[in-house]
Amino acid sequence: MVYAPVEHYLPVAEVLDELGYEGVLLADHLFSVRDTASRYPYSEDGTPPWPGAVPFPDVWVTAAALAARTRRLRFGSSVYIAPARDVFGLAKQVGTLAALAPDRVALGVGVGWMREEFDLTGQAFGTRGRRLDEMIDVMRALWAGDWTEYHGRHYDFAGVRMLPAPSAPVPLWCGGYSERALHRAAALCDGWIGVFSDADRGRGIIAALRKQLEELDRDPAGFRIVASVPALGSVEAVEEWAQLGVTDVIVQPWAVSARGDSTERHVGSGAALDLSTMISAVESFAARLAPAFRAA
Repeated sequence: MVYAPVEHYLPVAEVLDELGYEGVLLADHLFSVRDTASRYPYSEDGTPPWPGAVPFPDVWVTAAALAARTRRLRFGSSVYIAPARDVFGLAKQVGTLAALAPDRVALGVGVGWMREEFDLTGQAFGTRGRRLDEMIDVMRALWAGDWTEYHGRHYDFAGVRMLPAPSAPVPLWCGGYSERALHRAAALCDGWIGVFSDADRGRGIIAALRKQLEELDRDPAGFRIVASVPALGSVEAVEEWAQLGVTDVIVQPWAVSARGDSTERHVGSGAALDLSTMISAVESFAARLAPAFRAA
């Protein structure tokens, strides 16, 4: 839903639910910084593909509102900057939503890149990767709903129980493209989530994840690869990515050209998105490619 006007979230989600889309992923940033000293790592010039005015509504407040208005849509984060937050607060938010909307919540996490989000929330930027590793274990322990303890380098506690607890484990997906991030996904998480900027990079990431899973003696059949893929304009493209190992495809129908290429930078530049355009794009995309997704 990134770049979409916030007032369109509810009506678009209701249409997605009726048309059979799997779910909605929500992007995360606490705020924008006018003159950030941080370099965006996923563009050549170090600037993000959105203007500072783009709203990032709170992921879990938004997901709760959408879950209450839909019947079967699932909700997740792509990705949540977990180490910029307190682990107990995050576990409570996600665990509560998962208890209220069983089997409809997933948590996609990443280490983040904008230092100001850490400095202004009192979280250490330099330890964010190591803390995320521990946060994953801590949240899983808290979501189990039993009295628990944890003794790590960054989190150390005993005799804690968090309720309500989800009735089933909350899927955890890890984002990031570095070797460390891919290892974190393979070793600690239920899947990987991200963007394939081109087909070659996508194949490379899939191969690297499979290698990590093999070294860890993990069955790749139970590991999800949730990705935005290039050139998603045909049934054949959907089938090809499924054969390569992509289990879930991220789409923004209102930000995809007829060829299936992402027009993210155009949309992110502030181009207006009216509700009728978004709904028309959602309906058209479903009519063209929904059968291919069901078959895959």
